[in-house]
Amino acid sequence: MAAVPQMYVFSSGYYGVRGRRAEMDLPPISYANYLRDKANLDVLCAGIWQALGEVIGDEELEKIIQLLQRTDERYINYATHYIDKCNIELLNADVNKRKDKLRNIAKRIVKKPQAYYNMEENLKYWAKEYKTNIYELEDPKIEYPEEMDW
Repeated sequence: MAAVPQMYVFSSGYYGVRGRRAEMDLPPISYANYLRDKANLDVLCAGIWQALGEVIGDEELEKIIQLLQRTDERYINYATHYIDKCNIELLNADVNKRKDKLRNIAKRIVKKPQAYYNMEENLKYWAKEYKTNIYELEDPKIEYPEEMDW
């Protein structure tokens, strides 16, 4: 949700007749498709922000959006393992404490904590060791619970 506006600038170069796909000898993707894809992602983001606001409340949502506006974080090549870690934290939290946990997780996604950078550094090290990328690696410490309480 925080990364989508940055993705627009990055990905727009792959659309259109003169896009980067032409340099790779791939068929072009219509620039009209870029506009459609951008609109669809905007709707998805709005739905995510709305759902988050319904859980944590408007006041807390405003604080997170203000934090997003003040941060200069980048999300291209984001270590998505961190999202799995956060999901597991949320699922393992007491049902009555999940609202606060979700608020804290949203803040940590918007403004990456040191734990994110430590995980990313570790993933990059092992990706280099195994001559792969971080997205091909699995963290054995990340394990979703068998049963979940809602």
